Amino acid sequence: MKQIFVLSFLFLALGLQAQQAGTRTSVGGTGKYFEINPYVGYTTSSKLEFGNGKYRNAGGINFGGNLGFGKSGSVNGKSVFSQISLQYNYQPTDLEVRFYFPEAKYDLGSINVHTISIGGIRGAGTDQFQLFGGGYLGIVIYDPANDKNIPADEELESTTKFTPSFTGGFNYAFSDRMGIRFQSQLYMPIWGADFGLSWCLGCGGVQPTAFTNEVSIYANFNGGIYYRLYN
Repeated sequence: MKQIFVLSFLFLALGLQAQQAGTRTSVGGTGKYFEINPYVGYTTSSKLEFGNGKYRNAGGINFGGNLGFGKSGSVNGKSVFSQISLQYNYQPTDLEVRFYFPEAKYDLGSINVHTISIGGIRGAGTDQFQLFGGGYLGIVIYDPANDKNIPADEELESTTKFTPSFTGGFNYAFSDRMGIRFQSQLYMPIWGADFGLSWCLGCGGVQPTAFTNEVSIYANFNGGIYYRLYN
């Protein structure tokens, strides 16, 4: 978990310092644009503690994309841009629950995690290489498949939570319209209340419980192509 914080905030710090980057080259576009940015990457595992155990999502591959509206230009000889983005991220993964007393672990099957966010990024550098940082607000939807022969009266239901996130990374341009983008993003879904629901095999399924962590933190690391259409 410490490595996630270090990498994510390092990217953010680099993005905030991007205005110190070097001189312009010849491939960057200027003006207002619409951007498409599909990506693929890796999402880390996450956990949610309750009184006698924890839920845990496994890490794994994720897919997603950004649709952005932005403006690029030049300030004091440096290439800069700012952008508002609508983002979707999808992670198919596995869910398990672990109990501490008595010690036990149950595989709850697959779960699909959908995240929909809106936010913005700002960056600067040369026309060819730009560092950026930014933030998003959105929702994360946990959608269990209930595919492990769990009795119907013990099935888990979908849950939606509010999540802020922070991102940072870099663009490398091949032309004024196309390039590659690598970024990391730190998500912090907020469960908020101290009271929630847990799952118990053979004892009626969903049971009242008290969650002991109100924020479930995870990160992803992505790469993909971006394409811009200028006005």
